[in-house]
Amino acid sequence: MASSSTRPAPRVAFLHLFVLTTFAVTQPIYDRVGERPMFLTDLHFGPAAILLLTAVMSLLIPALVPTAVWCAGKLAPRARDSLYTIAVYFLLLLIALPIVKRMEDYFADVLTIAMGFGLAGTATWAYFKFSRLRSAVTAAAVGIVVFPLLFLVHSPVSALFSTPAKIETASWKPIPVVMVVLDELCGLTLENDEHQIDAGKFPHFAELARGSTWYRNATTVFPDTSQALPALLSGKRPVSVILPGPAELPQNLFSVLRSTDDYEFAVFEPISRLAQHDDEMGDSSQVKSLPEHLISIVPTLARVFLVHLSPSELQLQLPKIPPLWFGLHEVREVDRNLRRGVFRYRWGDDRRGQFEHFIDCLDDSPEPALYFFHVLVPHVPWVYLPSGRKYMAESAQYELLDFDMHSGKMNFWGTDELFVAQSQQRYLLQLEFADAQLGKVMDRLRSTALYDKCLLIVTADHGISFRVGLSRREVVAENAADIMSVPLFIKMPGQQTGSINDKNVESVDILPTIADVLRIKLRSPVDGRSIFDENLPERSQKTIAPVVHEELTVPASVLDDRAIVRDLRARFSTSADPHDVYRIGPYPELLGRNVADLVVADAPATEIELRHLETRYSSDRDELVPCYYEGRVMAPGPIPDPIPIAVAINGVIRGVTRTYDFEKRREHFAVMVPEQAFRVGENDVQFYVISNQAGQPRLTRCNAKANPNIDDPR
Repeated sequence: MASSSTRPAPRVAFLHLFVLTTFAVTQPIYDRVGERPMFLTDLHFGPAAILLLTAVMSLLIPALVPTAVWCAGKLAPRARDSLYTIAVYFLLLLIALPIVKRMEDYFADVLTIAMGFGLAGTATWAYFKFSRLRSAVTAAAVGIVVFPLLFLVHSPVSALFSTPAKIETASWKPIPVVMVVLDELCGLTLENDEHQIDAGKFPHFAELARGSTWYRNATTVFPDTSQALPALLSGKRPVSVILPGPAELPQNLFSVLRSTDDYEFAVFEPISRLAQHDDEMGDSSQVKSLPEHLISIVPTLARVFLVHLSPSELQLQLPKIPPLWFGLHEVREVDRNLRRGVFRYRWGDDRRGQFEHFIDCLDDSPEPALYFFHVLVPHVPWVYLPSGRKYMAESAQYELLDFDMHSGKMNFWGTDELFVAQSQQRYLLQLEFADAQLGKVMDRLRSTALYDKCLLIVTADHGISFRVGLSRREVVAENAADIMSVPLFIKMPGQQTGSINDKNVESVDILPTIADVLRIKLRSPVDGRSIFDENLPERSQKTIAPVVHEELTVPASVLDDRAIVRDLRARFSTSADPHDVYRIGPYPELLGRNVADLVVADAPATEIELRHLETRYSSDRDELVPCYYEGRVMAPGPIPDPIPIAVAINGVIRGVTRTYDFEKRREHFAVMVPEQAFRVGENDVQFYVISNQAGQPRLTRCNAKANPNIDDPR
């Protein structure tokens, strides 16, 4: 308890609580919101609302604690000193917890929190013990003015107070532009052993390469869509990991072409907000009063602040931050009859339907048009087969972006090779789906006579890595090539023959290249360069700004090793057989054999549970195909070694797998079987445990039952 000799005078005490609240609450929230100006944009916060938010955060919020203590002291004078001490300790605790949270990698969560309480207690004792420390708090009152000024003037929020300058154009050519941006596609995945497009697996990418220039050494500058796509669209390297908006990147592909006043738009942009509807820039239905704006933002800021205080493990128990904070807000239903506009589908919502809508928008309009299509393919969730059918329901849940890969660390693969191989198998099947859809895009371009006229660009925002023990997208030297590599095909108007170009190209070069082809002079400088500019020396290096670590610089030849191509051949066969992608797992020699030709042991059946046990195959393309099974072996005790399992469809073994070798979870398994294994109607689906008897495989029947409540191994 503070004595009257150590407690500051009433006015100073009020000031100190005001200052401590500013440092404990106001400044952290300014930091978080300042990093995400698009959050304010999505809530339609104009300058007046932002200024009101700043006033509340800088004046009202810091005044709450000292006012409450002052009022309580008036009502109970004897408790005044105790209340003041408690308030100081509480505010210092809010300051201490984020500090000790930085040590959570070395200590358990409970210990980390205990350290925060201890640090706050020590700081409280020092505050009342040393007058110089109290004087330092008085001097820190400058933060009351400095923090809001930094928020309004120097954070990215400052861009929301300015009107983007009009992009001026020079003498330009009105050429239709068709741009397809796939998501999470490593360009090296498309190659065969001769470093050509694998026409057997990806015939339509190969077709595209025969009529365009394939920039085989193209790479991204960021491993996440939040910055990789804006970099591609603006020609500017990322400066943060937060999704930027038009205020931060006023010069981008959409604003440049809009400035000509001649281009029509058919833009599919599910993640970025650089292309804006006119109503998004001022939708009267979204107009709110200033108090309504403040009320709408409070729940999100409260959850963000709780995350700011809590160690990572405890954050899972907190109320979830709304997807809007991450730029993924609920969007209006898209009118699929419209052929022009900015279309915002939910990122994982009917991606086949998104392709179909985009294809319908492609026409030979008399006006030049930008047809831009960003689609989350072959990105997770992996649910599509090459035929266009789905074997699992799609999901637009943001949490699927960081799915569990059994490593104990977000987005890191575990140590089981089969699990990684099966994940890559599903990825490759969805990539074959993307290839088929690309073929439909090209057919439409030709049928509308748009193919010869347009500038056609097909690329991806970033790659992906499938290496045991490494990250799916966090870049290190061992997986840099996988994540940096992106496909890039550019077909000029009138181009008839294809070529391969291995010059050092980065994704930031795409916008200046488009501007060069259209003869548009960009108003602001960019980090990229036109691919066709022969006056500039070749870059000797490539750079990527990883999500976690500092920027990584690698040689321009980083893709030359093509290790991923060798890894693909090691996991999957090199033949043109479309079923090769299914030839993984133990006992691959059993695939295609009749169960009747094998030994089936007369032994008690093994009990297994499956998340879904579907056996009916429908010719309706909207019905799910029952070709993916995941479940667990119901063993009475611990499973010391992985258990091999075979899946027979109509008496023929079509898939082999085993339980995963994950610590404490060795009972789980998954398996994919070919769609072609099924016949229309009911199918006989049987599961067998495989054992080896004198060098010969032996099968034991399984009793399988459905249990949709199985813990999701993904």
